[in-house]
Amino acid sequence: MSPPQAKQKRSAKKAKKVVPPSPIIKKIVIQKTEWWQLQAIPAFMTGERIWILLRDKLNFRHAGGAYCLPKAIQQQQQQGTTTPPVFSVDHDMRKFLCQYGIPNYLTNNEALTEEERIALIRWTTFANVPVKPTNSISKLTDVPVLTPAEAMALLIQLDFCQTDDNTTTTTYCHKPTNETFPSMTAMRSYVRGMPDLVVTKVSSRRSRGNV
Repeated sequence: MSPPQAKQKRSAKKAKKVVPPSPIIKKIVIQKTEWWQLQAIPAFMTGERIWILLRDKLNFRHAGGAYCLPKAIQQQQQQGTTTPPVFSVDHDMRKFLCQYGIPNYLTNNEALTEEERIALIRWTTFANVPVKPTNSISKLTDVPVLTPAEAMALLIQLDFCQTDDNTTTTTYCHKPTNETFPSMTAMRSYVRGMPDLVVTKVSSRRSRGNV
């Protein structure tokens, strides 16, 4: 075989070489699981015993058949124009704390363990969710977790808005009250504390997610 013929034969073999296909890389999507899909909401008197934490570590009181805020907080309100609130049932106190914050939580924070802080915040922030601690897992297990974009689409229908000032900063607002929020997290906390939030334009889809 002459050199040119041998060269042509080698070229033909190279041309017939089959390149194996690239391996298919499967994208694994991990669905975020929230604590309330796996664990019950902390209870007021049983389990985590939220009332014991409020009474013994944050100085709340029960007197005259009603739950009362810490004395120091009541005295501050008496000096102003606000009448110190009292609550005949724990659920009313829970809604108040969700909307206005927990007195003595920051000043007495060192008195609480990490587990106690988590339980207290979880109990408070679920004040307006219509489930009980005993059935929360069964009721919330299949609730879809909204993305920030999905949550914002619902909130826009409730007169919340998102503003971009041509920078990297995004702020949020609630038009009826002129409240502004520097982040989605801050707006979420505000929404959780709105006991009179009425959904009139949003469909009845059962969702909690980032709201």
